[in-house]
Amino acid sequence: MIIKERETSLSLRQLEVLERRLVNTHPNFKLIKEKLSSELAGQKGELALNYPLSFCTKDHLIYFDLRLWDGTHFFQNDALILTRKWILLIEAKYMAGTLYYDDKQLIRDDHQGFDNPIHQVNRHKDQLQKWLSLHSFPIPSIYCLVTNSHPLCVIRSNTQEEDIVIRTYDLPEKINNLDTLQVPTPLSTAKLQELSTALLKAHQPSSFNYLRTIDVKPSDVKTGVYCSSCSYTPLQRHHGTWYCPKCRCSDKQAHIEALKDYKLLFGSEITNEKAKRFLRLDSPSVTKRILQSLSLEQQGQNKGRKYYLEP
Repeated sequence: MIIKERETSLSLRQLEVLERRLVNTHPNFKLIKEKLSSELAGQKGELALNYPLSFCTKDHLIYFDLRLWDGTHFFQNDALILTRKWILLIEAKYMAGTLYYDDKQLIRDDHQGFDNPIHQVNRHKDQLQKWLSLHSFPIPSIYCLVTNSHPLCVIRSNTQEEDIVIRTYDLPEKINNLDTLQVPTPLSTAKLQELSTALLKAHQPSSFNYLRTIDVKPSDVKTGVYCSSCSYTPLQRHHGTWYCPKCRCSDKQAHIEALKDYKLLFGSEITNEKAKRFLRLDSPSVTKRILQSLSLEQQGQNKGRKYYLEP
């Protein structure tokens, strides 16, 4: 049973906007594309957990992207499964090629090295034990798995922990095996519910902001409203509707996605003049009507009025 749904991270949403709107002459444009590719691959690995975890029962409490503070550091798992008898931490990957796990790192057959996810998930296990102790909860047996869902993946290992790394479709069997384990003192139903509530309450979404590490000026950003059908920009506005000169599609609400992009790039505060420039409108009155139609929080009067874009 899913207790906490998966979240689309702020960092991924920012990378998608930066990849779409940053001018390709920006010194960090290539880095942005590489980071986005990496995050999208990670997202594929996480989404691939949906099907195998659909075989779980109501006794398996599932938390996606749970991010906790252990008193010193934050840690986040792609998935955490809580039962009365055990906890399972899952780190999901989507990587092609022959993957060789040794004691220090993960090496792909193209001789590219990566941080070893076995070490990562084991570190998260230690941090979760610390969190449980910090909040005066009994510490059940905690198990770790690294899953890989890429169809062109071959897993090799010389470590004693090789059974930690599995293909994603083998996950139901692993969970069934855990269910058969005998535990002397499983959590009571009341204590399980108390722990579940505490985990949800302790979750702190990441506030990592790429724009704090990448210098983006307004002149670096492509402005205009994008077409949702063909991605052409800028759309043209006539009589209250946005028109695409390329595919001839029309959309009365296309400015909403553009303003979401603005918020991710520059923050929630916007003025009529800034909105007019970003949406590529000629008329302040048209811009005002658009902003006021969104029922946004406002402060100030006339030219000093500021609007606050919603999350």
